[in-house]
Amino acid sequence: MSADSTGSRPAVQAAEPPAALIKIGNAVIGTLLRSPAHGAVDKAFLLLHVTGRKTGKQYDIVLGRHEVDGALFVVTSAPWRRNLAGGASVRVTNGGETRQARAELIEDPDTVAEVYRGEIERLGGPKSGRRLGITINLDRTPTHEELADAVRRDHLSVIRILPA
Repeated sequence: MSADSTGSRPAVQAAEPPAALIKIGNAVIGTLLRSPAHGAVDKAFLLLHVTGRKTGKQYDIVLGRHEVDGALFVVTSAPWRRNLAGGASVRVTNGGETRQARAELIEDPDTVAEVYRGEIERLGGPKSGRRLGITINLDRTPTHEELADAVRRDHLSVIRILPA
């Protein structure tokens, strides 16, 4: 495992905001995404409507929105992602519209590391970690292996959103 210059922290690690901030952010941004004012947040966020496999409960989750080669995706390490293992039917509120979609959970360390690295470079280097739900404990872009280590350790994943 690669560590920062002090050797005390991994080069990359998952970083979840405090629960209270998530709750408030989901409420505010979720409301905006559903409203006529959605344009203020459309480029950065989407609302994923997921049904729990065991509970049948509906979850409405605000997530950072990313596009790679024209494909829509989100990144997460949150436990709810397991509801999407093997692919799942979901609804997505994006661009002021709610549509049916298919979500594919990707957990392969090399594939996930490649997506994270591409987004880190596109978003502007180490400071982009916040948009990706990670902390980058380096003053440079992490290597593929440093990112793959974080994927394995912190369960980072990519969810590809496909039209239904």
